[in-house]
Amino acid sequence: MAQLIKLASCTGEPRASVIFVHGISGHCYDTWRKNKHSEVDADPTFWPRWLAEDVDGLVIYTLAYEAPVSNWLGTAMPLQDRAVNIRESLLNQLGADEFPITFVCHSLGGLMIKQIVLDLKEQEERRPEARKLLDRTQQVVFIATPHTGSRSATLLQHLSFLTWPTSTARSLVANDPGLRKLNVSYRGLADDRRNRLSHRVYFETLSSTFGTIVDEASSDPGLHSDPVPIHGDHITIAKPDGKESDLYIGVRNFIASSPPSASRQTYVIVKPVPKLPAQRRGNLVPLLIRVAVLVIVGAGVARLGMDLFQSAPVQSSIDELTFASILVAVSDDNERIRIAEIRYHRKLDPGERQMVAGMRSQFVAAPTLTAGEQKTIAGATTPAALESVLSGLDSRPCNGSPQFVIKNERLTCQTGAPILMMAAAGSGGPLVSREAIVFHSSGTDGRIDNVLRWFVRESKNASVHLLVARSGAVVQLVPFDKQAFHAGASEWKERNLHNLNRYSIGVMLLDSGKGDYTPEQLETVRGIVRAFKAVQPAIGIVGHSEISLTGKTDPGPTFPIEEIRGL
Repeated sequence: MAQLIKLASCTGEPRASVIFVHGISGHCYDTWRKNKHSEVDADPTFWPRWLAEDVDGLVIYTLAYEAPVSNWLGTAMPLQDRAVNIRESLLNQLGADEFPITFVCHSLGGLMIKQIVLDLKEQEERRPEARKLLDRTQQVVFIATPHTGSRSATLLQHLSFLTWPTSTARSLVANDPGLRKLNVSYRGLADDRRNRLSHRVYFETLSSTFGTIVDEASSDPGLHSDPVPIHGDHITIAKPDGKESDLYIGVRNFIASSPPSASRQTYVIVKPVPKLPAQRRGNLVPLLIRVAVLVIVGAGVARLGMDLFQSAPVQSSIDELTFASILVAVSDDNERIRIAEIRYHRKLDPGERQMVAGMRSQFVAAPTLTAGEQKTIAGATTPAALESVLSGLDSRPCNGSPQFVIKNERLTCQTGAPILMMAAAGSGGPLVSREAIVFHSSGTDGRIDNVLRWFVRESKNASVHLLVARSGAVVQLVPFDKQAFHAGASEWKERNLHNLNRYSIGVMLLDSGKGDYTPEQLETVRGIVRAFKAVQPAIGIVGHSEISLTGKTDPGPTFPIEEIRGL
């Protein structure tokens, strides 16, 4: 059950209620404090009570509900069901109050409140108490909320038999359609109520043990509030070091700004914090069944190990963007799927099959292979044979001589042959002006299959104009007169510009995370820069690290940026 716990109140008539809502695997007390092993009443790091001390007239609550990440740890309702459960608890426990409400949400808690607000809007015509609670909801603070999902949740889903994710965790996979619908619907509601409902958004900038849980793009709900970077990982971001921390000051000032404070003296009445019962564990029978199956599987791993090793895919000598360049040149849809399945040594999932089948129509002026080349590829039926054929094909841009021009907002060879282009899933409005080229590195192992799939199929909030592979191959994702979402929170002091997405071209180089750029990559980069300087000599050349406000370090010291500037 959901339980609303009052932490502090005041004498006289309150000005507002503040409700703290924790996330998945969170805790109604421990999420909001650094010293979780001490008694809450005596813990000076428990920052919900700082607000009661610093802002007159607040009633402070924390919401307790069960949301374990794995069924090994307990059971959890689906997100929508839990939202209904919490909604009814709020209506029952706050129905008699009149003053405004601020929700301070961490991670999943933000998704929960978005769903609740949408439910209240849907019910306002037939339930007066729903309309009243909706109207009282005037501020929402999102702290590291995965508005479009989390890659960590996707990993849990891939390893679902071992991790046994709860239904709540399964709903948080990156680019889940349900989350996308939730985000779009909430943006519409927030826009309709923009004079009555305001927001603050904060995102993590450090990686935890399991990497970045909610990246900058997913943390941005697309509301009328610029996301603010906080120096912390997914857990520590909700545990400010003190009253001087950026998060606490920002939340405190946001809450204090509305409604205006009356000129009265109040004092805080701190209520004793009740003890909470331990979370219920999952059902014993399915747990025992899972353990037994894992034991059986583990016993067979050693016997199967050699077979698995022998059936491993052939190590490829060509990168994935080169492969994509060859693949799109194959004219038959089914043949492209066959080649991809041989290449990846597995059956493609339905979404991948659809992408590969339709990729030729998504490229502008898709190239073709000669009849002889297509016949040779068709004869390859094993990974080794296919690798031998593909590695002998030349898919370098402009026949290996990257001399480009900018034509119709496209990167084009001087010969007139267009560079491959596939539309990114996410891009913005018209570019305000073209002040700079911002260079990024992928920080991956140099493969582009996941990167390209992410940009084209999945990411609505991150994109670049150009991707450059280690082979020197290049693909365009966004026309040069439109904004790509590559710079994030950014400032270029040299020209006094903020939000560089509106003023720059984003170019990403695929590397192994070590800045080991190839000569072929850098030659393509030089060709790109010369093409832009030919039409705009004063265009600036900057690295992501030079303009980022979130501590980005790419493209790193091995990228020859001074030489590139001097071209």
